[in-house]
Amino acid sequence: MSISLSVFILLLVIADVVAIVATVFIAIDPESRENRTRFWLLIILASNELGNLIFILLTYHHYVTQHALTT
Repeated sequence: MSISLSVFILLLVIADVVAIVATVFIAIDPESRENRTRFWLLIILASNELGNLIFILLTYHHYVTQHALTT
């Protein structure tokens, strides 16, 4: 059973977007805002997920560009 690279990348992007949205919603929760350390750790986690998303998209773009040039 083979999964195409595009489907795999799409699943990774969806997972990262869900993680970013969930983390931001947890971070803006009033209870979380009372605990400043937890709030900033959640913001750092969201920015890490955003970095992962950008890396995945850039890697995929590079792969598609190189693949298009070689075929």
